[in-house]
Amino acid sequence: MEFLVYIDVQQAAGLTLGDESGSIPSPFLSVSVFGQTHETSHFDEASTAAFNHTFSIAKHMKHSQFFSSDITVNVKHYKGFGLSSLLGRTIFSLKRVYQQPRHIVPLQWFPVVAPDTPAKSMGFLQMSIAAYSSIDEIPSGFGIAAGQTEDGAAIGSRALCLPTANKVLSLYQLHIRAHRAEHLRAVQGFLSSGCDAYVQVDFSGVSLSTSVIQGDASPMWNESCNIAFQ
Repeated sequence: MEFLVYIDVQQAAGLTLGDESGSIPSPFLSVSVFGQTHETSHFDEASTAAFNHTFSIAKHMKHSQFFSSDITVNVKHYKGFGLSSLLGRTIFSLKRVYQQPRHIVPLQWFPVVAPDTPAKSMGFLQMSIAAYSSIDEIPSGFGIAAGQTEDGAAIGSRALCLPTANKVLSLYQLHIRAHRAEHLRAVQGFLSSGCDAYVQVDFSGVSLSTSVIQGDASPMWNESCNIAFQ
């Protein structure tokens, strides 16, 4: 069966390099799903960027493959000469997206977090996501109509509306802290058994994970994360 995913990223705000230099990043997007990666062009030294970019990605696969897939939206900093570094990312479970009413996660702000410091926000992305199978009816007003391009150039213009401080702070924050686990069962592998443990949190279409502690049945993470939602 063919599945289709739309990722509509309107804008980014509050982007930071996360260091003490005070430098402003040159952001661009890198979206990965179904084993494919698509990128936008970058903005020079911009903590706020109006991407207005819609990614349209389709693939034939089994239902089980589709529901076990994720969408990873990376925000990267362009360093020049083809080099870049990761500012942060947000990850969506396609199963969770597909379970939403009309298979759409409506337009809203999502936090961008660095994998090694999930409790720290590196900025926000305003975006919406939709996922459809070949038997679903795609509602009008979302996605790419005939004659439009995937880069969003023919999509109606959108006014840049940055989040005010009050709006960002009005987002609810789900705070999760993973302290430790005890007596985890070893998993039998092909040649040996062991336990390489991590904690994954899936909430409101966002998926975050702790670091992996290898070979320890009673691992201690002491890691926390925040997931913003409305």
